[in-house]
Amino acid sequence: MPETYCLHWPDSELAGVTQDPSMALRLRFAAAFCRRTADGVAGYLRPVELVFHAATWRGDDPALCLGGIAHGSLLVDGIPVGAAAHALALPLEARGATVCEFWLISGTALRIEAQAVTARLGDDVSFHESLAC
Repeated sequence: MPETYCLHWPDSELAGVTQDPSMALRLRFAAAFCRRTADGVAGYLRPVELVFHAATWRGDDPALCLGGIAHGSLLVDGIPVGAAAHALALPLEARGATVCEFWLISGTALRIEAQAVTARLGDDVSFHESLAC
């Protein structure tokens, strides 16, 4: 059975946000701060990409969404996805009225509204334990 993780927005870093012709908005993480579900060990998971299907956005230009995340949330049909509004379970597949909001350390902010969100962990995914004290 593949491992599962709980992604925490704070301490994660975005590598970029792009929208493709199918209206999917993709959040690519340079490093996703996670806890391994099996034992609660904290660390960084990569590569991770959240895909918002049939998405629209408001706020700053997605091209400006690079760097450390200060805060974020993901709701589907008004309910937090994962352990709490600020953490979400990976892998992820949820359909319904999806709202994702996040703020970067730089002050950049983005609100995404979509019909579904997915995050699959590929065979090349790697988890590195945090060495923070």
